Amino acid sequence: MAITTSQYIINAGWARTDTIDQLEKAWTAISWNGAAESGIVTYISATNVGGGGTVGTSATAFYDVRANITSGVGTGASFDLYRSNGAIYGKYVNRTGTGYTTGEVVTIKADQIGGASNGATDLIMTLKIDAGIGTYGGTNKLFAKDNPTSANNGKPWGCAKLVVDEAKEYGNTYRTFQMHNDTQMEMCVGSGFMPYTSPSNSLRYNETGYGPRFEGSFLLDAPYQPPGNGIARFRSDMSSPGDSYYGCWGLSNNARETIASSRSYQLDLNVFRSGLDPKFIVWSYRQPTLSSTKLRDNTFLTYILHNYTGDLWDLDDQFLGGVTTIVPTTDDSRPILEFRTFPCGTVRKLSNYYPSKRSAEAGYMSWNEGENGTMPYSSYMSTSYKSTNCQATYSGNHYAGIYVRNNTQDDPYVNRSDGGWNLSDNLPDSTNYNAVVKGIPLQAAFIPTPYYMPDDFVLIDFHHNAPSANIQQYDTVTISGSEVYTVIQGSYDQTGSTDGILFCARTT
Repeated sequence: MAITTSQYIINAGWARTDTIDQLEKAWTAISWNGAAESGIVTYISATNVGGGGTVGTSATAFYDVRANITSGVGTGASFDLYRSNGAIYGKYVNRTGTGYTTGEVVTIKADQIGGASNGATDLIMTLKIDAGIGTYGGTNKLFAKDNPTSANNGKPWGCAKLVVDEAKEYGNTYRTFQMHNDTQMEMCVGSGFMPYTSPSNSLRYNETGYGPRFEGSFLLDAPYQPPGNGIARFRSDMSSPGDSYYGCWGLSNNARETIASSRSYQLDLNVFRSGLDPKFIVWSYRQPTLSSTKLRDNTFLTYILHNYTGDLWDLDDQFLGGVTTIVPTTDDSRPILEFRTFPCGTVRKLSNYYPSKRSAEAGYMSWNEGENGTMPYSSYMSTSYKSTNCQATYSGNHYAGIYVRNNTQDDPYVNRSDGGWNLSDNLPDSTNYNAVVKGIPLQAAFIPTPYYMPDDFVLIDFHHNAPSANIQQYDTVTISGSEVYTVIQGSYDQTGSTDGILFCARTT
């Protein structure tokens, strides 16, 4: 079955805010925007709170605590509670939940906040909801976004609500996209997102604290105490990179992905959607009017947002947080196409930041720090596919080779003193093999593999006799009249001939 393709184009001279609107249009068109949420909890009434008890001299924090009993129909709210000298002194809304009405009463049982045997008692709280906007997200828009007036200087952002399995506790994944500058975007992920902005910028007890922000538990979902640390707050009005409040997780440029060369060229967001599994989509940024001699000159961030279910984990306990980027080599003499999977989202690219351990794919990771002591060693896991057709010498043995037999090409070692093949030593023509490779693991370094790409996405290891061929995205590879593939990303050597490896999708 053939894939479908679509393009979302913003003309040269575009503003940073246009990239967020571009994403919103794409998500709307593919029907990936989850249903709107309303009745979110934004405040705990200070006058109708009781209980909690005193637990010795405890100074314990309780994160992401769910209510045991509710008087209404709202679901999903959670709270962060802080004890000092045994008594609860701080109460914050963590997860805002949905479907609440002002005046609903929730009860958190003593065993969740220190234990009745230690002096804790049930905590009773009366809730208020956002009386302003009231509804967030919907099928025709992102869950939340902020495009500042300073379109070319600010840091606009959007949050998309991806429904992976709505029947599950953590079946929704919240993905954020924020422009750092004209050419770089940050992508992060969480198990929940608090879209509400408090009327006061100051930290307030009984409210949501700083926001908008990701929701969840400290060290399970977020690297910081969720409501109380403003560094995890999304702000679009920061023009200076020295301000730690902008962006998803701070100052490091390690989490930024390049989506363009400059605003001087048209920017396309190209969407390649499987006909076999509509939940599988490859996204790619390209500037078609930018001069190029090879594919990587004008094709930028190409990525896959994980969106699948399986029996390896239960989304009642974990959320699907991974993203895979497809990266061509910068060494043209040794064509390599690398699939980098960030099991916990790209926040893990940052040094000295904790990953989201609740992300389902985190089970594949090691938690060791890198050799240089700054970059976490397990930021991502990768598989690098080398071109067998390219007669190059690849150093090391950590590349996945595609099975190719071609008895019309010389061996790279033919002129070396230690011998090698020559044309008279070739095997018979019947041994030639250069197939279109299907059944590609989303990440071959994951064992067991939780998901295989549908068969309308393939790898093609190719040899083209002419040198300096400029292969571009949307060029086609024809196997037969009924089997045609469109190029998405690739890496190739243009010396003497054009040889390399292409990631393609079947369009005929």
